[in-house]
Amino acid sequence: MSSSTKPPHYATSGLVIGYALCSSLLAIINKYAITQFNYPGLLTALQYLTSALGVYLFGKLGFLHHDPFTIPIAKKFFPAALVFFLAIFTNTNLLRHANVDTFIVFRSLTPLLVALADTAFRGQPSPSNLTFFSLVVILAGAVGYVATDSGFTLTAYSWAFAYLVTITTEMVYIKHMVMSLGLNTWGFVLYNNVLSLMIAPFFWFLTGENFEVSNAINSSTGSLFEMNAFLAVSLSCVFGLLISFFGFAARKAVSATAFTVTGVVNKFLTVAINVTIWDKHASPAGLVCLLFTIIGGVLYQQSVTGNGSQQRDAVVVTKQSDIESNLVGDGDLEDESEVKAVMNYEFQTSLASKARIARTSTHQIGSRVAWSRNYAAKEIKFGVDARALMLKGVEELAEAVKVTMGPKGRNVVIEQSFGAPKVTKDGVTVAKSIEFKDKVKNIGASLVKQVANATNDVAGDGTTCATVLTRAIFAEGCKSVAAGMNAMDLRRGINMAVDAVVTSLKSRARMISTSEEIAQVGTISANGEREIGGLIAKAMEKVGKEGVITIADGKTLLNELEVVEGMKLDRGYISPYFITNQKNQKCSLLYSAWLRLPAEVDYNTRKMFIEEVMELVELNPLRNSLVGLPGVNGLSAEQRKRLTIAVELVANPSIIFMDDPTSGLDARAAAIVMRTVRNTVDTGRTVVCTIHQPSIDIFEAFDELFLMKRGGQEVYVGPLGRHSSQLIKYFESIEGVSKIKDGYNPATWMLEVTSSAQELTLGVDFNDTYKNSELFRRNKQLIEELGKPAYGSKDLHFSTQYSQSFSVQCLACLWKQHWSYWRNPPYTAVRFFFTTFIGLMFGTIFWDLGRKYSNRQDLFNAFGSMYTAVLFLGVQNSSAVQPVVAVERSVFYRERAAGMYSALPYAFAQVIIELPYVFIQAISYGVIVYAMIGFDWTLEKFFWYIFFMYFTLCYFTFYGMMAVAITPNHHVASIVASAFYAIWNLFSGFVVPRPMIPVWWRWYYWACHVAWTIYGLIASQFGDINIMMESENETVQEFITSYFGIKHDFIGVCAAVVVGTGVLFACIFAVSIKLFNFQRR
Repeated sequence: MSSSTKPPHYATSGLVIGYALCSSLLAIINKYAITQFNYPGLLTALQYLTSALGVYLFGKLGFLHHDPFTIPIAKKFFPAALVFFLAIFTNTNLLRHANVDTFIVFRSLTPLLVALADTAFRGQPSPSNLTFFSLVVILAGAVGYVATDSGFTLTAYSWAFAYLVTITTEMVYIKHMVMSLGLNTWGFVLYNNVLSLMIAPFFWFLTGENFEVSNAINSSTGSLFEMNAFLAVSLSCVFGLLISFFGFAARKAVSATAFTVTGVVNKFLTVAINVTIWDKHASPAGLVCLLFTIIGGVLYQQSVTGNGSQQRDAVVVTKQSDIESNLVGDGDLEDESEVKAVMNYEFQTSLASKARIARTSTHQIGSRVAWSRNYAAKEIKFGVDARALMLKGVEELAEAVKVTMGPKGRNVVIEQSFGAPKVTKDGVTVAKSIEFKDKVKNIGASLVKQVANATNDVAGDGTTCATVLTRAIFAEGCKSVAAGMNAMDLRRGINMAVDAVVTSLKSRARMISTSEEIAQVGTISANGEREIGGLIAKAMEKVGKEGVITIADGKTLLNELEVVEGMKLDRGYISPYFITNQKNQKCSLLYSAWLRLPAEVDYNTRKMFIEEVMELVELNPLRNSLVGLPGVNGLSAEQRKRLTIAVELVANPSIIFMDDPTSGLDARAAAIVMRTVRNTVDTGRTVVCTIHQPSIDIFEAFDELFLMKRGGQEVYVGPLGRHSSQLIKYFESIEGVSKIKDGYNPATWMLEVTSSAQELTLGVDFNDTYKNSELFRRNKQLIEELGKPAYGSKDLHFSTQYSQSFSVQCLACLWKQHWSYWRNPPYTAVRFFFTTFIGLMFGTIFWDLGRKYSNRQDLFNAFGSMYTAVLFLGVQNSSAVQPVVAVERSVFYRERAAGMYSALPYAFAQVIIELPYVFIQAISYGVIVYAMIGFDWTLEKFFWYIFFMYFTLCYFTFYGMMAVAITPNHHVASIVASAFYAIWNLFSGFVVPRPMIPVWWRWYYWACHVAWTIYGLIASQFGDINIMMESENETVQEFITSYFGIKHDFIGVCAAVVVGTGVLFACIFAVSIKLFNFQRR
């Protein structure tokens, strides 16, 4: 196959020359700078800082564009930045201990090492004889220079060796690592310098340079810079910014080895300047060896490898790299195998989204062959003729589609094989309906259809715009290829242009949030109908971001909006996720029936119905088993599936939707679940299941099949038949579809023969085939018949959103929480055990301190017992409740979606159920500690002690619940909650008494609820004691007032604040549960 002659690329040459000049001058400037400013780590850090700030500021001013700095990309870029930093760091230290010539010699060795590493580790073609000879010349020159170097030092050559290793690693591996990130040139520069700047401090401390800099600053001169050093460092920083740009731009334009050779070929200028005006270290023999090294670089031939092909780095590394090399040739395919390879490559190319249209379409532009398949023979076209026909197909389809563009686009009438013509302005629908007689034109049209379909699947809109853009890119690409442009270079350019356009669009886009903005966007989508736009805005406002909006044909001439929270009660939904709580199975079913059956159904009827359902799903033997947590305790996966089905059945729905009921189950468990499904169907209910890769037994347990391909397009809707006979008969009747083998799974066969690859191979669209079939016409007629209400029937209507009243919902939720807590000893029992243990421990530590008032230390000890108890028990309660509430919230999301209850009854029950448990906890702790510490045994003081401990534990518990309600999970909630514990400790009034807190921070003391608890406990126990202290000239009451600012008559206010804090946290929890939804579908 002949190779095409590439046109000159002046932009690439400019980048390479700019990089070489900057690299050459930077070596001399850095050498001068390091002699004037003997801090290599700080010097490189200043270069990174200058480059990073330069890119950022020029980007803000609009002189350049760089990709935004994001943490995910930074994590991927970090290894590259680390290697880059090491290369620059070792380079600077090499110049610090050696001359520029030594640096050039070792820099010249990198092509040899890169070529060897590419061949040995990356599978690149080996060098040709001329290339290998040039590399040997480079090596010989380097060895000769080292041998004649009179200034040889171990330190200098150690740094030279380290530099050689790091720069080779960067050239071989780092380029390919960062190229996959899709950053533009200035994005590379920004990421590289910002991350390197972050790495620099570590090396300052590692090398001890921070102490040198500190000593220099603290010296008598007090300055790091003299004028010469300042000028040298400034020039170094400027050239560092320039080399960052030219270096990354050149790396993207040429291969890794060519990039390293570029730095060698242009070193003559560096050597001349160095020998003439700067560093005359090398001997004449050494300079001759140095020149030999550079001449070896000149001899290196980047374009030829051992197998005679072009040496270039693949932008995308795929198994079809050999095929791509065919696609950029002249098109003279030598044998049939090449034709087949190109055909296979052509028809496996797919388009992902509107933003990536250009990337795949250039595969087609670069090809010199198009084909169409008739089942008996193949028609092959080459070169200009093939491109012209494909382009004609693209343009004619685009012309037909573009009339629908925009809100004011025109409607298109499409003839239907059955029924009335379709009137639409949807671009993808119009595109799918177009078919050309000429097969090659049809290939071009198919490309555009793929774009429209992919855009519709990914974005849901913009199909017409994507079609028009494809036509424009395809047409310009064909012109460029016809003019001799390399198709792979064209592809790279289009990719870069797409990235730039997408980035620009993202920078200009903004989120819409107000109802007015949503209405404006909705009005555009509704062809300028403001009424419909306002209706869309109202719907968005009511259902929120997590809601689902659907459109249905109305039964009146008015536009109506109906908002439904959860599901209608005449249908059930079986989630693939498990029920997770601590009730037993019978309780779960009673609870579901209580809230989902109509209010008219009495208790006995509900109980009888539950027994029937348990018998139906074969749960009778497990009626008293705990549900538990998946993988921890309770039911197995298969038993949980059956229980989930039973929970929906007790609502007595007429139709049940099951989302993959056999996922995660082995064959035996899946068979049991499907037996339950069959039992449900036998009761007269309709069951609709989604199934992925089912076994033969499971697949043939169904009566009918609804098979869709990507985009929700029907492929087959109809009966399966015995042993899937009708399904098999339908697909085998399609010309070209292979027959099913004996004993083969019909489900697997069905998915194989209807795949996208098979559609392209056979040249058919199974969706179109179905719509032209008799089966489709029968289904259409059946839908029309069933869509007409029977005479005398009424629309399904529910007088209330929920079957039970608010009070009944609260009672049912409280009943469920009661059993969940009662059967959760890891939470309830452990909490009581921990409280009792803490009470005994504090009682023994602070034994009988409540009766001692003789000095300040005795009082501090007694106060400390209250302070530590509040924080110990409070934080423990707050932390322990979070995982419990997180698990219950998951169940709440499912049950609310099923229409069982609203958010407020659940929040009410979750708060109320904690009160008796916290009360027992406060009593058990209070009695033990109060007696052992020896506080005054008066009814009033004992009451206040229990009161403050009880409501303190309550508001800590509600605080933990609130943290879960406002965060996605209990892990994040724990982090958020713990952030305030230390602050509350500091402002509690015990560590730093209120009178000692600075005035500007004293406001937070009054806002800290822990401070109110400590205030109330101290005031109630010691605020009325007028006994004189032995070592002080004041009473206990006076000392408390003067030192802590606590007064006995303020107890009532403290009590109100503590109670109010608990109510506040409980209300925030309830509101957050109602407003926030952290489910991820």
